[in-house]
Amino acid sequence: YRQSLTNSDLLKTTDLKIYDPILYNSVKKSRSYRPTLFDFLAFRALDFFGGQEPQIVKPVETFYLNNPDFLSDASIFIKLNITTTDSLAVKYDAIKWYQSLIEFHIKDVNPTALIDADLSRLKFVLNNGVFENKDSLYLVALEALYKKYENQEVSAEIGFELAEYYFARSKKYNSFYTPEYQFDNNLAMKIINEVVLKYPNSDAANNCKWLKYQIEYPELSINVEEVNLPNKPFRANINYKNTNQITLRIVRISND
Repeated sequence: YRQSLTNSDLLKTTDLKIYDPILYNSVKKSRSYRPTLFDFLAFRALDFFGGQEPQIVKPVETFYLNNPDFLSDASIFIKLNITTTDSLAVKYDAIKWYQSLIEFHIKDVNPTALIDADLSRLKFVLNNGVFENKDSLYLVALEALYKKYENQEVSAEIGFELAEYYFARSKKYNSFYTPEYQFDNNLAMKIINEVVLKYPNSDAANNCKWLKYQIEYPELSINVEEVNLPNKPFRANINYKNTNQITLRIVRISND
């Protein structure tokens, strides 16, 4: 993977369209995400470097994604001096290639490739970062990005990622431990409706519609104790979502 990206200057000037005869391209707009051979090979490398690190003996100075600035604005991120003596650190390779990709596209007139790389970078750091408050920093970064591009179609992709994050966080809601997550689904729905209204024909709008379906899907679960005393009242824990009424029926079971 490293060897394939050795001559990056040449790769950046090579239009990926010339490889159309040998590349499967089911989505016409996909070339706006991978416009050059450099983009194609860099993301191919990131699929490897961004994955699980091999189980090997770790060096004394192991590289970790421990800098909160890895979730900073793209203009700050590309200027970070990231170094390591850990020659086997695939996460180091990944974060450096994200720097190269984002720096390459940061001045593009069409920000599609930039936003695609930047969203990928933010999620990579969220999933692999080892520093405090990475969730809140990720959310701040997404919200800032969404506001910055709010009048461009690429904001639909950012909006979907933001709504998906709120939806995932809503599942962690607990009235005692995490009361602040109570209305996260409402925040997700607000963004979903904005994206669908402004860019109804975008891929992100279709993704948002599926996310909306998941949020609005009715759910019901009932749990009771495994052992209850005969002829005595017993408790049941009922959890429900997106339903105004439930009807229960108790059926006597024969000992036979």
